[in-house]
Amino acid sequence: IQTVMPGFGSSSGYPSPSSLIVIEQPEIHLHPNLQARLAEMFVRYITGSKGKGLLIETHSEVFVNEIGKLVSLGLIDPSFVQILILSKNTKGYAEVAESFYDQKGMLIDWPYGFFNS
Repeated sequence: IQTVMPGFGSSSGYPSPSSLIVIEQPEIHLHPNLQARLAEMFVRYITGSKGKGLLIETHSEVFVNEIGKLVSLGLIDPSFVQILILSKNTKGYAEVAESFYDQKGMLIDWPYGFFNS
């Protein structure tokens, strides 16, 4: 995906030639309650659209927890959600680990201490 308009806010969503929309840090400058509502809006978008996807890069614990809550309520199937965690290995290279939600909305294979709470 080529990024055409780097930045924050409304300019950080990049439609690609496919049906994927990439959004970088949508939580920036939002109150935690609004972060949760934004997660709900994204879930409504995904569940209401056929063949469309969202790639969301976030650092928000509120956002991640709200998606889990929505899974637990049955508003989105956990198979629709993939969480990729990027970290740096001892050689300085990026490593990718995968986490996911179970049917109860609990995170599986989540790195201990990731949010320090």
